[in-house]
Amino acid sequence: MSSTASPPFRLLNASLLGYILADLAGMLLIALGGSTLVTGSPLLLLGVPRTFLGAIACIAAGFILVFWALARILVALASHAQLRQQQHS
Repeated sequence: MSSTASPPFRLLNASLLGYILADLAGMLLIALGGSTLVTGSPLLLLGVPRTFLGAIACIAAGFILVFWALARILVALASHAQLRQQQHS
């Protein structure tokens, strides 16, 4: 008997892994900025950020990076789902 099933798509590819790492980097920026705002002194990574404005900038950059990465992850997952649907049609 021959199988008509096609090989499965790999969901975790290099671009998706990069977006996940960018998301984690954004979360790290948010944590760094937040820890500086809460304690008044930097806790991690050799004193980064050093100032109040640096902490605000870290938080803002972190949120921008997280939202960008989330959007790219959703686009990658949607295109993967579309390819899977076309494959099964």
